[in-house]
Amino acid sequence: MFKLIKEKGGYAIGVVLPEGGLYPLTEFFSDYSELKKELDGLFKDLKKLEVEIEDLKNKTSAPYKISPDMDVEEIWNILSRIEDEEEFVSTFNGLSEEKRKEIADFVFSKCNVFSGKGAVFSLRYNSSTFLLE
Repeated sequence: MFKLIKEKGGYAIGVVLPEGGLYPLTEFFSDYSELKKELDGLFKDLKKLEVEIEDLKNKTSAPYKISPDMDVEEIWNILSRIEDEEEFVSTFNGLSEEKRKEIADFVFSKCNVFSGKGAVFSLRYNSSTFLLE
């Protein structure tokens, strides 16, 4: 929560700390118009942060659109673009056993298993369970 702080012969915008104190986010201004400019700048910064958070949310929570009718190469192209390794593993493991087998055949026969996601796949693939571990 934010609060107006009145001290030092001026005003500042502050945040209420969990333990009850106030921490100034701005310098102290004796002139209201300067404080208003500072507040407007904070609003702009918060809007930028809001956009960044929304972008991050979309990037990390966007479901990977994999459908059962896709061919194996299409699915691998989607999987191999997943940056987070655990997300890559869980997305692969969420596929049907049949698709996992098909993808494994594709990766081991057509992809470079010494770099990139092919390397991750080859190190983590269990041919008995058809899962990445």
